[in-house]
Amino acid sequence: MPSEKPPFQDMLEAAAHAMVAVDRVGVIRFVNHPMELLFGYDRTELIGQPIELLVPVAVRQAHRELREGHATGVELRTMGSGLTLTGRQQDGTEFPVGISLSPVFDKDLSSVAVVRDLRASHD
Repeated sequence: MPSEKPPFQDMLEAAAHAMVAVDRVGVIRFVNHPMELLFGYDRTELIGQPIELLVPVAVRQAHRELREGHATGVELRTMGSGLTLTGRQQDGTEFPVGISLSPVFDKDLSSVAVVRDLRASHD
């Protein structure tokens, strides 16, 4: 893991929404504090782990295949349009999420995701 701070890290850290940045092979390289709170992990437990850690076990392989298939996309997009996506907290609790992806044109990163907790809208 690079020791120097990514140039956009301060901006992501200050964001009110949960944010995660991954590299080209789907490894988590940055999470902000709201992301830690939402998923129940300390950032040191997430950085260096595959992004699939945050999705239900039953769909991890499918998520990996979809992620690898979309790795070349360059547009902002909302994942799972028309579908209910599910996140998985550290304690195994699964919950509905909304995810928006943005490409990052950086040698070490591939995309940044904004993750929204949709539990309130599903109650």
